[in-house]
Amino acid sequence: MTPTAVALPAVRPTTRQFQRIVIVNRGEAALRLITAVRELNEEFGTRARTIALFTEPDRRAMYVREADEAISLGQAVVVDASMKGHSAYADLGLLEQALLEARADAAWVGWGFAAEDAGFAELCERLDIAFIGPGAAVLRLLGDESATRRLAGECRIAVDPPSGDGDERRVEVAVVADGAGTVWALGVHDCSVQHRHQKVIEESASTALTPAQERRLKAAAVRLCHRAGYRGAASVAFLVAPGRGTISFSDMTSRLQAGHSLDEMTTGVDVVKLQLHIAQGGRLPDAAPQRRGVKNYWGWPARTLPRADAPVRTKHRLRA
Repeated sequence: MTPTAVALPAVRPTTRQFQRIVIVNRGEAALRLITAVRELNEEFGTRARTIALFTEPDRRAMYVREADEAISLGQAVVVDASMKGHSAYADLGLLEQALLEARADAAWVGWGFAAEDAGFAELCERLDIAFIGPGAAVLRLLGDESATRRLAGECRIAVDPPSGDGDERRVEVAVVADGAGTVWALGVHDCSVQHRHQKVIEESASTALTPAQERRLKAAAVRLCHRAGYRGAASVAFLVAPGRGTISFSDMTSRLQAGHSLDEMTTGVDVVKLQLHIAQGGRLPDAAPQRRGVKNYWGWPARTLPRADAPVRTKHRLRA
């Protein structure tokens, strides 16, 4: 049984209330936003509406039926002038038409597709539509790997290159920031088991870290978000070598992680509701919620991500 999220003081109506939220995503991600908006409407008596964007293969999908309204983007793959195909959810021309047709005042991207696209964030700014995430300038900054590493160095975070000796563990810190001075480090995820650079197992927290090292990682992630002027949900990844006791910065993902449910289970926070709260001008309390002990009801959460590779063609081993 999964516990329900605890209501926190941070999630309260703000002076600005979104009325029409376009979901620039599909499937599980879209349903996650629809559920959060529906619950907020019931809790506070608001009337925000969700508008799903779908492509023809998804016309009868559950997320399309569950949204208040739906707009078609046409075919799933768009072929450009150079005869290259790309997802309709990443086509800025189609997205602009959909945003205007929806009369949207906010856009939520979830993870994947346009989630880290500074061009889409700029499109929202031009149309005076709230992009539920960081600003376009911050996305562009953090999308530059060299600039992000320099920023980490300015925050007194080691940015040594990975050793490549197989001893390292990939550990990510999930954060949420209100863009007004408060950053929460919600949890630490061990994402070391990967296949072709894609997560296979993700757990919270990491057995590779001592309590002191976990606090060190969280503090480093908070400093980086402050320095970048970040707003919204994100994750900051580090490479940890338990045998040598070294920790170094790896990269930062400027969007909501698909694994945010792990933090919701361990802290009781609804991260998607916090995204909406922050985007509407809300602030976070100074004190971040603490992880609940592994011996109680909340346990030690983990998730697995099945891969679709054909076994006879796969020569790569899982890396742990």
